[in-house]
Amino acid sequence: RRSSDLHSALVETKWNVNGNVGLVVGATDPKAIARVRAAAPSVWFLIPGVGTQGGSLEESVINGLRQDGAGLLINVSRAIAGAKDPAAAAKLLNDQINAVRSTKCQLATALVTSECARFGTFTLKSGLISPIYLDLRRLVSHPKILQLVAREYGKVLSNIEYDRLVGLPYAALPIGTAVSLEVNKPLIYPRREAKAYGTKATIEGDYKKGDRVVIIDDLVTTGETKIEAIEKLEAVGLKVVAIVVLIDRQMGATEYLGQRGFSFRAVTTLTDLLQAWRSSKAVTESQCKAVETFLKSGLDCLTLR
Repeated sequence: RRSSDLHSALVETKWNVNGNVGLVVGATDPKAIARVRAAAPSVWFLIPGVGTQGGSLEESVINGLRQDGAGLLINVSRAIAGAKDPAAAAKLLNDQINAVRSTKCQLATALVTSECARFGTFTLKSGLISPIYLDLRRLVSHPKILQLVAREYGKVLSNIEYDRLVGLPYAALPIGTAVSLEVNKPLIYPRREAKAYGTKATIEGDYKKGDRVVIIDDLVTTGETKIEAIEKLEAVGLKVVAIVVLIDRQMGATEYLGQRGFSFRAVTTLTDLLQAWRSSKAVTESQCKAVETFLKSGLDCLTLR
């Protein structure tokens, strides 16, 4: 694991107890911005290097923005101060940033309106009682939202080198198909059980030994359930280069998968969604607090393991 990733994770989990620690990440390396954001999803970033130094404003915002539409301080002072019309230059940059920010907020709102995110009292598969239920299988009934989700996955995938996508049955198969169409990459998927007839395949779709694959799934909690799929893929000679999900429930997946040598990324986290929902008033304050308490209790349980 890279030292920058480790330091970023420490800022996220241990060093920023007063909420006054940030990170500096250069705009000239958008892959680094994406990697550091994955390790530190709630931390503020200072982004130098846009403009004269060659950094892309759009890529910096796409890869560095938190799900609540904030989290970046972009240093573009020379581009504004040296412009013939500084006010017009500042407005143009502001408009460019807001054009990207709007899609992040749209996703958070869409998950509530489609009831992919519901609030109440729910018993999870683990037996835990949760104040929120994330049901991304509902995305198949909302093509516009599914298209938006695919675009957001595409932004994360743009900084990964890979040959094929892998959709995990069952929830991620329609998501994986939408992402495959968005990024124009072939999709394969592992069967729950090997066929007892015909080719007796364990993996459906075309692939060859040595192909680099990215696993696409809808959610992650601890990350433990992803290992079974990884083992099936590695058994036929495929190389898993990353696992990408739409929502990280922040119950230890980054650490669990990272310790086993796997790169894990999420389009968004539950914490970032809460921030977006709170700022847009898509859900009530009491609902947000209930989920925050649930998240903290889950992290406490993981610490006691």
